Amino acid sequence: ALTGATVRLVEIDQEVFADFDGEFTFKNIPAGTYTLEISFVSYDTKVVKGFTIEEGVKPKRFLL
Repeated sequence: ALTGATVRLVEIDQEVFADFDGEFTFKNIPAGTYTLEISFVSYDTKVVKGFTIEEGVKPKRFLL
């Protein structure tokens, strides 16, 4: 887990930070499809196109 990794929804320029377990949560985001960027110092930025946010969907895992 990368505590403090930055996770950003590109289209609406909203970002959150991963917690101690590497988990993150966006709040009050309209359902839709977004481009997700995950970054952390000394790691390549991971870009996930077509990231879908739906109510009630379980978390997804990403490897950097």
